[in-house]
Amino acid sequence: MISISLLVASACGSEGNGKKQGGGSGGADDPGGSRSAPAAALTADERTCEEQYRTQIAWTHRCGGIINESPAAIARFRKLCAHEINAPGAEKLRDARLKCGERRKNAACDAVIPECELPPGSLANGAPCGSRSQCQSRYCRIDDTGCGVCATPGAAGSACTSAVDCAFGENEVSTCDPQEQGATTGVCNSWKVVKAGETCGKDSLCNATSHCDVADEKATTGTCLENEGVGGKCDNKFSCKLGLACISGKCAARPKEGQACKEVDDCADGLACDKTCQRVVYVGVDEECGLVRRCARGRCIQKVQPGPNGEASAAGPATCVDPIADGGACGQEQANTGKYCDDFARCVGGRCTFVDPAQCK
Repeated sequence: MISISLLVASACGSEGNGKKQGGGSGGADDPGGSRSAPAAALTADERTCEEQYRTQIAWTHRCGGIINESPAAIARFRKLCAHEINAPGAEKLRDARLKCGERRKNAACDAVIPECELPPGSLANGAPCGSRSQCQSRYCRIDDTGCGVCATPGAAGSACTSAVDCAFGENEVSTCDPQEQGATTGVCNSWKVVKAGETCGKDSLCNATSHCDVADEKATTGTCLENEGVGGKCDNKFSCKLGLACISGKCAARPKEGQACKEVDDCADGLACDKTCQRVVYVGVDEECGLVRRCARGRCIQKVQPGPNGEASAAGPATCVDPIADGGACGQEQANTGKYCDDFARCVGGRCTFVDPAQCK
């Protein structure tokens, strides 16, 4: 019997493993779900970090996207963020995050906000690090201990495990593209970011306010067109301005509770789509889960089994599977059973690692 992940929420402003796996079933100060002891008062830095996360939640409610809003996910982010803004070399990070949050509250959904870019740290290449926010190069080459050294990110063609391993220049973005399905490593690629009226495709991508229009499915290049406002024609939501949905071929305000929808993130106000826009609820381990019923901890896993004709079929409803605790063994064997590291931890050297960059020396 094998397992497949049903729902992975988007990450938010940190160096986790890029997979939002749910938080705990306890309160905001109780990431493990235990009620055996009263929660400690938050520090000023933890309050700053929680406000940042809640600002990101508010942005997704207004502009679209998926983010884990469970109390334990917030608590895990708050802890990691407080570590990061106090790390050696990351002196500019706290102020940048505060300014990013303030600008984002009222900015247009597709606005480019320089304050939301990761500021360079003060540590030179070769200095010990646990987060890229510490480094002048904005890249920390992590080893099997969970720590590493500041370094120059890889050029196009270099081996990588995620996009942060890859260099990019002005008006460029980088990707880490696996060379075969299921591979855990890939190769760095660099893409030019172009604007409306310019050619897109092959090695160039349209910016946030435009989309690539191609003549037909076989075309390898096209032209960037400005995204449409309310009433404009669309083939999908990417033809519309950020914050709108594509409904019956027209860009429109995202549907509200009870209204029909298609994609899971079509709905307004933090709702989720399961044929209609519904309130998201967080459920516990072993409980049934799906697009609207999300896991307070771990991931929503649909177990499958071989069918009579050799094709896989669902083995009961999808259920929430607990995450691996920090320090626990992780890797492909665990992933095959639906077990992954907790929010904002990463699998390093076969162990789930929740890094405090200040401990990397």
